[in-house]
Amino acid sequence: MTGALTGTLRLQSAGSSADVSLHFDSGERETPEPVLTTTGDCRVRLALTETPFTRSLAGRAASAALFIGETLLVRQPVILTPEKGTLTAVLTLASGLLADFIGAVTLTLVITNEFGVSERGTTQPVVLEPGDDTESRRLKAMLDVVQQNAALLTTPAEGKTTRGGRGVAAYAALIERTAQLYARYHHYFEKSARFRLQEGLRMTSVARVESVTHRTLAFVATHPEELVPTPQATGICCEGTYYLPARTLDETQLKSYDIYENRCLAGFLKTTAAAAKTLFDELGEEDRTGVTTELVRLMAVYGRLFGITDTGELTHLPEPSAIFSASLAYRPFYELMQTWFAFERPTQREVKFYVDVKKSSRLYEYYVLTELIRALGGAPESRRIVAWPKVHETGEDAICNEYRFVREDSEVTLWYEPRIGAGTSSAKESVGLVRTMTLDFAETGAPFVDPAGAYWTPDFVVRIKTKDGVKFWVADAKYATWPTVSRFYAADVMLKYLVQTAPADPRDQMAGLVLFCGKDRGAGPAVRSMRNIDAADGRATALTMVTLAGDASDAADRLLEKVFCIESEKEVL
Repeated sequence: MTGALTGTLRLQSAGSSADVSLHFDSGERETPEPVLTTTGDCRVRLALTETPFTRSLAGRAASAALFIGETLLVRQPVILTPEKGTLTAVLTLASGLLADFIGAVTLTLVITNEFGVSERGTTQPVVLEPGDDTESRRLKAMLDVVQQNAALLTTPAEGKTTRGGRGVAAYAALIERTAQLYARYHHYFEKSARFRLQEGLRMTSVARVESVTHRTLAFVATHPEELVPTPQATGICCEGTYYLPARTLDETQLKSYDIYENRCLAGFLKTTAAAAKTLFDELGEEDRTGVTTELVRLMAVYGRLFGITDTGELTHLPEPSAIFSASLAYRPFYELMQTWFAFERPTQREVKFYVDVKKSSRLYEYYVLTELIRALGGAPESRRIVAWPKVHETGEDAICNEYRFVREDSEVTLWYEPRIGAGTSSAKESVGLVRTMTLDFAETGAPFVDPAGAYWTPDFVVRIKTKDGVKFWVADAKYATWPTVSRFYAADVMLKYLVQTAPADPRDQMAGLVLFCGKDRGAGPAVRSMRNIDAADGRATALTMVTLAGDASDAADRLLEKVFCIESEKEVL
């Protein structure tokens, strides 16, 4: 059997709702988890429960549209056929249609009848997994880089440093590490857990009683069922028959595992299990590693080992007791707790970013942004979210879009998706660049556009300030090979950013335009520069094209040196 994914969503309308089963058959492999490979053809079988709306569609022409996020995957005419109490239809996704996406996505189905009335429903996040080809491996590598740096990209900070680790992936790994440690040591604690001795009572035979106390006598007097006849004239005599107790209470010292360190271990397990559940609930993902279930199992195991069931969650780092410090078994747990309580918990912004739809073109922008930050120093002096004037909502407020790097002799600012408006007044609200023309050459007849809405939105702007002046680079990221970028994109972006864009201050310099290409077929150099042939110094660069893929081998300093003309020794421009 080949299968990939089965999910359920609900079509909503004013008067009714219909459950829709989605079964994806990739024809490639069995995938019991909610994972769908992005390669090959894919058939989507729809099965709609009956409602007044869906019954009206039976046997009649309708339209079914399937979206990932806001991106239309396919829109096909369908005829819903009654089958076992449902109405069924099949959509066909052509080969490669899913290849432009990676990571957790939401699927939206829209059914429209012949009169234009529609109903829609959206699934919970579903994981799209690339195949095993070279390009898919690059996508995976880029996704790993972006997700590992999610905190850097999503959390505004003014010179902020963290006490410990950061990031959703690292947090999930820490949870899994905790489960592994408890699983590895539970046999040790079965035999060698630390304990304390305490006075207690135990049931034992009369022959083994070490000392007779008032509690011993009280037990004998109140438990006649423990008395048995004896042939000797000793013990308790009743109507000529002598009796001795078979068992009685004896005061002794008992082992108690209810000590501070063991309560900390039990409480930390509860803390980690609760954190795992919360994380996967926020991610909207299944716990495919099973770590949440394992932590719950271990809670029961350690509860029995220590005889402790009433501990709450551990909310702070315990005191460094002698046992935590000296015991070879307890010390790793204390060190793990230190790591845990120093770790910066993922923010809602980070989690949202982590599960956002990763269309490959958007993922590539995030990847280039991450590499640029690394190349510019890796630790920005500050990062923040700038509220740019918006022509339309982009939905990208979850990511920082300004990064500032301070060097001994220069200041570098990197912007992601800034707004470059028309007129000098716009420059004060943006990056120091202005759109110089309000003609839109992309439209037939090159009509004029309203200056108030005449914004360029490049992917990146880099501004470098030195004692010698200010230079700007504009950059775009294209998830394509450099021949494709050169043929289909270069002319447009050169017109926008080299012809119709200029520094607001005439003393500043537009240094060049950079196009990053995300696909590499192994042909040609990684950096291609096209210079102005009439440049007085022979060095002015109009356009630089850089192949920067997920498996790029260029070091960060070489990227700086080649692309932005910054020497690795920081000699500037």
